[in-house]
Amino acid sequence: GGWLVYYSGYGRSTGTPSGHVVIEEGVNGLRGFDARVPRGLRRTGVGLSLGSAVLMEAVSRAPSTLDAVALMEPFSSGRAAAVRMGMLPSWLAPVMPNVFDNVQRARALRLPLLVVHSRADQTFPVAFARPSSTLRLGQSALWCWTGTRMPQHASTPTRRTGPRSSPGRKGGTS
Repeated sequence: GGWLVYYSGYGRSTGTPSGHVVIEEGVNGLRGFDARVPRGLRRTGVGLSLGSAVLMEAVSRAPSTLDAVALMEPFSSGRAAAVRMGMLPSWLAPVMPNVFDNVQRARALRLPLLVVHSRADQTFPVAFARPSSTLRLGQSALWCWTGTRMPQHASTPTRRTGPRSSPGRKGGTS
């Protein structure tokens, strides 16, 4: 079983994205996952790109029954990602709040952590993932590959292409 969360303004969802909204939706998604995935199954939270940051924020804010966390194509921090994408001048970054600090969240995480990243990722290079995976020796790992057979930033859906779940449920089980 699984639980998929589309954040407002991303993927197949409508709405306007904001840091606070996607964190709230991530927390609600994690709670929905905990409530709907049968006990006795291994429970691993998986996040892709922004989803990795939202997952780390949700795990830090809400008690969960997860057994492990896997981050795919993550970035080290929201500030660093905004600078890299040209959304924030580097000189202004130090005074901006760091809403998605994956390095800090990884440091506090008490679960096994796997970070998966493609060397071909042009949006966030492997260097953006490395700090999240090297903080807790023995409890985390970084796996890099050279191929592009996995969803990457450019292949992630950016418009609504199918039915949307009810407002209270941002995703569905599969």
